[in-house]
Amino acid sequence: MKIPKIGLVICNSESSNSGFITGLAATRVMAEFSEDVGICSLPAIANKIPRQMAMVRRIPHIVVIDGCHNRCASKILDQLGIHYDGYINLEDIGIKKLGPFTTLKYSQEDLEKVYRTLTSRMKIYSMNETKLHERRKSFFAYEENLLIYTMAALPVGLIVVNIFGNSCKLCRTYINIFRYVKLKF
Repeated sequence: MKIPKIGLVICNSESSNSGFITGLAATRVMAEFSEDVGICSLPAIANKIPRQMAMVRRIPHIVVIDGCHNRCASKILDQLGIHYDGYINLEDIGIKKLGPFTTLKYSQEDLEKVYRTLTSRMKIYSMNETKLHERRKSFFAYEENLLIYTMAALPVGLIVVNIFGNSCKLCRTYINIFRYVKLKF
């Protein structure tokens, strides 16, 4: 399996016109850009499926496409701490969400507008591939180092909290760190 240069994380909710358009436009872009663009599985990402998470971290560029102001796709990535390089919200480019059960109530003009917007972004990321890939790699290296430093600080934190309880700001900080790494406190 070849990892694409650009991964699309799309709303693709087929319960509304705008969600449906995200999937149609993304599929068309993927077909045009061939192996350079792939669509990532939002449900697999939301459920933290290890294979999908590892793949998403290896894709040089991630572009999120949301169908409306609810921002379902971007919120999932934000909650999981997954960095994305580009973001498109259909409401920001003038596509109005008509509400639930409006899947097929879209115009060809709206689909073309989303397609053109997405295509222009793909060309930008294709040109800046090396620079953005290095930025993503350094972000994940920072995240890994932060976890290592946090784990090294745990013994000191345990001593401080055991002596002072949660009466000082430093102790509360350590308690939050313990909760982050899933220690019972």
